[in-house]
This record gives sequence, structure tokens and C-alpha cells, in this order.
Amino acid sequence: NEPTHAFTVYITGNIRVFCRCRPLRKEEISAGYPMVTDFDAAKDGELGVFAGGSTKKIFKFDRVYTPKDDQGIHGSVRYV
Repeated sequence: NEPTHAFTVYITGNIRVFCRCRPLRKEEISAGYPMVTDFDAAKDGELGVFAGGSTKKIFKFDRVYTPKDDQGIHGSVRYV
């Protein structure tokens, strides 16, 4: 239904930005690479990235998928 779709786009906007972070691979863990992302506010759509030590930059997304989320995320990113 075109009017319903137009209204949905008007309310939600045309563009949504998602961030999906993968877990560290076994090779990365064994090489001692640290996890540089902070998922404490992921449920609120924020992702913290540590840049050069303890400095953390915050990025805002419509949704953040953490390494603990499964592969079933595709249902939430389909056409509105």
C-alpha cells in the first residue's frame, strides 16, 4: 500500500545505519590483539571505539550488533 509506505518512510526516514561487529578470530586472540570496541551502550545504538589507549570515541547508529549477536540479524535490516 503506497500511502502506508510513504507514511512509514516519513516517520522512520529513508536511511538507517547499522553496525555489525565481529568477534576476534582465534589468530587475533593468540597474537594478543585487544578488543578495541566497547559495547556497553550498544542497546542504545552507541558504539565506543578506543583510539590510542584509553581515549574512547562514541559513534551513533540506528542499531549496533555485537559479536554475541547471532547471524539472524537480517530480519531487522530488510525493507521497511
